[in-house]
Amino acid sequence: MIPEFPEDQASAYLDKQYMLGDSLLVDPVFHASTAEFHIPAGRWTCFWTGNVVEGPKYVRKEGLYARYDPCLCQTWDGSATWT
Repeated sequence: MIPEFPEDQASAYLDKQYMLGDSLLVDPVFHASTAEFHIPAGRWTCFWTGNVVEGPKYVRKEGLYARYDPCLCQTWDGSATWT
């Protein structure tokens, strides 16, 4: 995450999540009921649900929905980009 977001100090401590291409943020879920991940600055759209979130911030998801949000697409013009 450091190469993509060098100005985001939290990127230095992220050892599980990564960027796939230039606009897809992926955070593998290791526990079926909990997901914790950092969303860098910008507007992001959940790949699975279409929910939009603004970064930067940390997110913790619990329960059934933990498996859906850790795949986010960076939104440039109000629509998700699928590169």
